[in-house]
Amino acid sequence: MSEIFISYSRLDREFVDQLVEELERRGFDVWVDRKDIGGGADWRAAISQSIRGCRAFLVVLSPNSADSKKVVQELSLADEHGRQIIPLVHEACDIRPDMELQLASLQRIDFTDNSFEEAVNQLESALIGKGPARKDARREPEAQPPQPRQPKPPPAPAPAAEPPSLASILPGVWQIQITHQLSGMMGQLGVELFPNGMFQGQLFGPTGQTAVQGMWQITPLNQLVLQGQQSNGFQTIPYGVVLQFNNVTPNHLSGFSGAGEQVVCQKVR
Repeated sequence: MSEIFISYSRLDREFVDQLVEELERRGFDVWVDRKDIGGGADWRAAISQSIRGCRAFLVVLSPNSADSKKVVQELSLADEHGRQIIPLVHEACDIRPDMELQLASLQRIDFTDNSFEEAVNQLESALIGKGPARKDARREPEAQPPQPRQPKPPPAPAPAAEPPSLASILPGVWQIQITHQLSGMMGQLGVELFPNGMFQGQLFGPTGQTAVQGMWQITPLNQLVLQGQQSNGFQTIPYGVVLQFNNVTPNHLSGFSGAGEQVVCQKVR
């Protein structure tokens, strides 16, 4: 029994002849009705038997085959018997309703968008990978003895989580403790950093309490810069500080100021 059955319209005979010749040259056993039905044979029975026994069913799509009831009947029979169906687009056409269901989910090989050789290469890959074997490779492979199971390699360690970015965690209310390393003098800053880049808060130090406000930003060196003014109710002077963090978590920051002071920040909300 032939490996490949080709369903087509007789009006596409020239294309089909070229296709059959190329497939047979590549070693495939092809069945076409005009050359494989013997004299006196019941052609309907011969076609039905060949479709039942084939391993791949090629349907040539064109305006001619879309008008052919014979092609529709052959496609339905191939689908009913679970044959591997491969649509070949010879010419662009509308698929008739009684063919849509069988062809709806099938990958087509398009001879209109590819050269004939490229399209046949795609067809050969589909035939070898899913169905018919070549004439010179029909012998079933010999059974191989079971191979010992190889131990599964241990799972690769999960990549280390990236530390959160300052830009994502800084907006909010923070309590900042600043300690001078030499004198041990401490100051505290309660500050709210707004998403729009503004800040305001209270600075508690040796000279008392002052209000601070201004703008905050993150430098390319991942430093937090607060720049604005501070006021004690009687006078207003410029205020600025640069904080470099070497430990960053969503609610806790630590590092140093630009003046070398130790800085610990705790997020309140």
